[in-house]
Amino acid sequence: MKTKQAMYRAGLALILTVALFSASCTTGSEAATRPEPETDEARAAQAVSEDAMEEKVLESYIGVWEGVLEVPGARLDVTVRFLAPPPARDAVPAAGAGSADGPTQPAATMDIPAQQAYRLPLRNVTASGLTAGAAVHFELQTGGPALVFDGELRLPVGAPDEGGVPVIAGTFVQGQARGTMSVSRTGELTQEDLPQGGQAAIPDAGEETRVSVSSGEITIHGTVLRPDDEDRPLLIIVAGSGPTDRDGNSAMLPGPNDSLKQLAQALARNGIASLRYDKRGIGASRPEGFSEADLTFTDQVDDLAAWVEWARKQPGVSSIHLAGHSEGGLVVLTATGTGRVSVDGVITIAAPGRSFDKLTLEQLRESLGETSALYAAARNAFAALKNGEPVPDVPPELAALFRPSVYPYLRSVIPLEPQELAAATRAPILVVTGDQDLQVPVSDALLLEAAAVEAELVVVEGMNHVLKTVPAGDLPSNQRSYYDPSFPLAGGLVDAVVRFVQSVPVPE
Repeated sequence: MKTKQAMYRAGLALILTVALFSASCTTGSEAATRPEPETDEARAAQAVSEDAMEEKVLESYIGVWEGVLEVPGARLDVTVRFLAPPPARDAVPAAGAGSADGPTQPAATMDIPAQQAYRLPLRNVTASGLTAGAAVHFELQTGGPALVFDGELRLPVGAPDEGGVPVIAGTFVQGQARGTMSVSRTGELTQEDLPQGGQAAIPDAGEETRVSVSSGEITIHGTVLRPDDEDRPLLIIVAGSGPTDRDGNSAMLPGPNDSLKQLAQALARNGIASLRYDKRGIGASRPEGFSEADLTFTDQVDDLAAWVEWARKQPGVSSIHLAGHSEGGLVVLTATGTGRVSVDGVITIAAPGRSFDKLTLEQLRESLGETSALYAAARNAFAALKNGEPVPDVPPELAALFRPSVYPYLRSVIPLEPQELAAATRAPILVVTGDQDLQVPVSDALLLEAAAVEAELVVVEGMNHVLKTVPAGDLPSNQRSYYDPSFPLAGGLVDAVVRFVQSVPVPE
């Protein structure tokens, strides 16, 4: 299982960008090549055969298509599943656009088994028609450059029962990488191919109120969820790393998981109020003209401190607790461990127990190999950032992680040691981790528990990094839960948080 998890533990940002190195390839796929008929009779027979296939193709987009993605020196087996008929190009929003109702289920997905990547949602899936030569387009969003495919539908000469099947063949571009891809329709969808099911229905558990607070020159926006008007404990929830919003959803993924929203709902049903907010530069907290080059980790701590001050002035708040997910756990520990804020209780969920560079390098070592040139480049870049030196040029495959605009943030977060911050935190600490977490191992939680003065450790069986219950060892399900809200929130997490908040004594 560890081998299968290695690529994914490096994060979705490295899917494809590692394998699809800078290259140029313009040759077509032999599987999609169709010989020209030599006689009038043969040409007439082909025309009849294609006419017979056209109605078949109308229904054949929906189904399973298997083939090969190629760049010089690499061939990757791929599977594309069309879950719905592709609309015409002008019937879908431009790349990156979303509907007013938020993300929807994908029209198609892609598997890349060699990279342990399954059911990756495809965006902007379109087809110009149903006959031979119809243009087919789709995009695969990763943490780095998107893979953009443009191809055409090719119809077979022979009938399906003679071995002829429709083919979609064309070229793709992903950053500097270029190659070809050809997939042939191989079968119908099965129940396992279908999405887990749209947005999970979350019963109402109280009243949501939009709130905001000023932090420096930035306004940070959030949502308070209260079960009722009674005095209640308030849990301030800090989202994880990257472009993750108040609901736990990332702009780097095509769909939501709603993990933090679901956590807030579950807390409200157990009599605990919550505040979750869009981090600085994310969602509603991104002002016009904002640049990520202006963001440092200290800003995140300042923003949390502003919310704590806001909470102290609110009526109906009997106690204040902090919960940080993933890198949000480091924000929480930094705020409390440096004495920036004082609260009644602290919760870290799937939070790192080592510094940012150490944890990231471990993930890269497992996915890339300790002797690889890419790993050496990442190690050198982190060393330069840590020592305040100029960062050497990094390969394109690592550009998503080491882009100059995030250097100020990386320089500010690398020196922080979670264990030291946990040891300096005087409030009781609950350390929660999941045994199906592919990004931050249980061993990091053990480090935090051992360092803290007063800590409780809870390992939630079946919980992954985005707080969902997934089958043990089921990598495809684990991945799908990152963008499918129908996966259930881990009940063990809710039980642990509720018990901790309700049991922490509040000073008179």
